[in-house]
Amino acid sequence: MADIQLKHFFIRAIGDQESEERLNRFLRGHQVLEVRQEFVADATNSVWCIAVRYAQGGDGTYRQSDSRRSSIDYMEVLEPEVFARYAELRDRRKAIAEEDSVKAFAVFSNRELAAIAEFENPQLKDLRTVKGIGSKKAERFGLRILNLTEEPDDETRGPAV
Repeated sequence: MADIQLKHFFIRAIGDQESEERLNRFLRGHQVLEVRQEFVADATNSVWCIAVRYAQGGDGTYRQSDSRRSSIDYMEVLEPEVFARYAELRDRRKAIAEEDSVKAFAVFSNRELAAIAEFENPQLKDLRTVKGIGSKKAERFGLRILNLTEEPDDETRGPAV
């Protein structure tokens, strides 16, 4: 079942393309239920105040009307610095998956990587707060995905195939 969420945006009336693009990325990445906007006139400080009500499923995505899961373009919905961390985490995930002979999504899903990337300097304890990452997954892959150790020991690596 989808959770109803609310997000606010404030966009200066003159020349605030960065805020406009942030709003547009957000709108493209979510199932929008309602948008309310109000213009607050204050000479050169005039702004648009925009409130967006949206549905977000438990996994961060939403269902389209044809019941297929939508694909999220994380480059569009994440802030540039967060996306840079996300891209690095994907590269690390790929190396871990190849090393352990497992599918990449078995290491961490894209949604989980995006949640990890939201942390500025993620630590092992932060992984356990991400939905879908339990203690076993955090122990098996956590240190390597965070690049906190060069060589995983045999207990963290998992079974050889």
